[in-house]
Amino acid sequence: MQLKNRRNAALREIGTPLAAATCALLGQSAPGVVQAQELMPWDIDTSMLIYSESDGRVQDLSLNLWGRKELREDKFLGLTLAIDSLTGASPSGAMPANVYVTELMGNETFVFLSVGNNRLIARAPADFRAELESLVWLQIESEKAHFFDPQTGLSI
Repeated sequence: MQLKNRRNAALREIGTPLAAATCALLGQSAPGVVQAQELMPWDIDTSMLIYSESDGRVQDLSLNLWGRKELREDKFLGLTLAIDSLTGASPSGAMPANVYVTELMGNETFVFLSVGNNRLIARAPADFRAELESLVWLQIESEKAHFFDPQTGLSI
């Protein structure tokens, strides 16, 4: 023998019409179907910069990535990635040079350098020491540089 609860079945049958009647009395319509709002896809921007001087002294490669994703309504996730590579001259303007001779002069040292295909003589403090063929960084103070005419040898 199976028992059925007729009282609960009657309440279930009257629940929907009762909710509609209550909404009509209160002046509101019955709730309609709620549509889920679709979130925006990823918004991605990228950029790349390649810079190189003709003599190959300085090269720069920069990559940038910017991304934005909507997580919820009015809530976003933003990501930024930047990669930068600089080769060649240093940020201070110093350039690499190879030592091929050093000459102690008492109160100073003359350092004979090769920079690319050019040869320079630099004055350094008396206690400056460098191995032959070692790499040093050279920064030229232009206000103290002296230039000579290659034909006559006279100062320009």
